Amino acid sequence: MPERDDLCRELVAIGTEHDLPVYRVTGLPNQAGAAAGAHDPATMPRAAAAALGLARAAIRVNNGTLGEHLEEVRAFHEAFGPVASDLLVLALHANGLIDETRRIRTSDPIRPAEARSRTTIWPLPAAPPSVTQNSHQSR
Repeated sequence: MPERDDLCRELVAIGTEHDLPVYRVTGLPNQAGAAAGAHDPATMPRAAAAALGLARAAIRVNNGTLGEHLEEVRAFHEAFGPVASDLLVLALHANGLIDETRRIRTSDPIRPAEARSRTTIWPLPAAPPSVTQNSHQSR
């Protein structure tokens, strides 16, 4: 199913180019499915791990416990990069690490600079005010 994989990659690329995080995130699980359907053992484990990580994170965001899993979220961000930036920002903020939250929020290479303070893939206020304000206060 090479055409399905191509479509998934295109979905991620469109999401990246136009700052549509849901497109990026939707592309990952579909890449895992495409890899499984194509019996591609080289691609499938990484794509499946990304999809599983996103599913876990969605559950934790929904039940308000993402911040309790900060080190796991850090590891996920380290492994999968910018697609996990919004998760890391939320987990850092939940732990009161405002300066680090700002650093991650403003260094995301797939989010245009003008949108960095207001967009997220999660159905929450885009970024807490303490993250977007240019104050020098931190916890």
